[in-house]
Amino acid sequence: MPVAPNDPRIPKCGFAKLQGEGVEFYFQKYEAWIGRRSKSTALDVVLGDNMNISRKHAGIVYNFEKGVFELVVLGKNGVTVSGTLYTPSSPPLALRTRDLIQMGDRSFHFLLPRGSSHVPYDAYRCVASFDLQTLTSISA
Repeated sequence: MPVAPNDPRIPKCGFAKLQGEGVEFYFQKYEAWIGRRSKSTALDVVLGDNMNISRKHAGIVYNFEKGVFELVVLGKNGVTVSGTLYTPSSPPLALRTRDLIQMGDRSFHFLLPRGSSHVPYDAYRCVASFDLQTLTSISA
């Protein structure tokens, strides 16, 4: 009997993860596009209907030369990462594990596999290897 893709017995895997209230996304490719719900824009992470978030607000893209995921800001209201505001004129920002990312009224953490400060392009890991406990200690 086939198993549904969302069956909890199937481990969730990825190169990195975004996690926060209402956000859980595993990087299973080398880029993710984030923004406001829109029928005309293809997104990997939809952050609801808040008009302070652009339809295509930001991207997180793996930089193969540097060996890091980078945040590219597209939305005019910018993105705050660990307390610093970045705008579309900012250069791509190398993300670190546990970085707190805020867009409009939404916030979530960028997580790398446990024990990693960066992710080599082939470091595809399952959920058990992500340090999920950090979120409770960070937000407490």
